[in-house]
Amino acid sequence: MVSLTPLREDLSQKLANPQSSWDKEWEGMWARYYWRLHPHFQSVKTFLHGSVLDVGCGPGFLAASVFPNLNWYTGIDISPMAIEIGRMLFPGAKFHVGDVENNPLPFSNDSFSTVVCTELLEHIHRHDIIVPELVRVAQEYIVITVPINMRGVGHVYPEWTHEQFHSFAAKMGTVMEIHSYYETHHHLAWIRKTR
Repeated sequence: MVSLTPLREDLSQKLANPQSSWDKEWEGMWARYYWRLHPHFQSVKTFLHGSVLDVGCGPGFLAASVFPNLNWYTGIDISPMAIEIGRMLFPGAKFHVGDVENNPLPFSNDSFSTVVCTELLEHIHRHDIIVPELVRVAQEYIVITVPINMRGVGHVYPEWTHEQFHSFAAKMGTVMEIHSYYETHHHLAWIRKTR
């Protein structure tokens, strides 16, 4: 794994000095999100294997975990502005705009070694569409996270206990590991796809 020390300096410089085409509101919001979510992504990166699809990627901050080796990373998000920022921050990564709540993922079966979906499922009304899609495009692993307290802004699901989250994750395959990180307030499940 690549050390994050050079990345933190590089990324903070890019966010502190955005190009004129950046939307100022997104710049400020995602700069704050990066620093808040940095420990969260540290916990996720342990479970990354091979090529990765990041569903609901925002500006692709998960890519920061192994920057600058980005040929492994593909992100998809509903926000064109977030994708634009991701492309500027991580030019070696691949980004797509897409509505993952209402449409199939635009990738073939078994396209990615690991499919990651972090801090998105609590915002999605229809898990019956997105969950089978996460499984379909994964070759081997799925990593999902949700907040421990689900009552945040834009959250449509109530709080999930550790046991409820485990039951939800088990619908996607064999749960290899499951963790509740109380310091960063999220549950994480590492799942092996069953065939």
